[in-house]
Amino acid sequence: MAASANGHLELVQLLIGRLPVDQADHYGMTALWRACQNGKSRVVKALLEEGGASLSVSDAKGRTPLQIAKDEGHRSCVTVIEVSSERGGCGRMAPAVSGCM
Repeated sequence: MAASANGHLELVQLLIGRLPVDQADHYGMTALWRACQNGKSRVVKALLEEGGASLSVSDAKGRTPLQIAKDEGHRSCVTVIEVSSERGGCGRMAPAVSGCM
């Protein structure tokens, strides 16, 4: 999760498939959530497209990765999520997430 939060793309790519991509910490935050929180759009893209990360997992306060990216003003992460959704690379999203059904 620290690799995602800090934008270490190569390490994240190495760990995809070796660790559960949607493993949450005690606050409910996943690697994708932390990458969105910190504006690491390249990591967000890798987690969604290579790891199939879920955008419907929320933290202990009910915030999804998309919501935290918007709240923190990380437009690049929001764009990656939207583009991935449009291309059908939605990871495992709930239908309620914009653009993914």
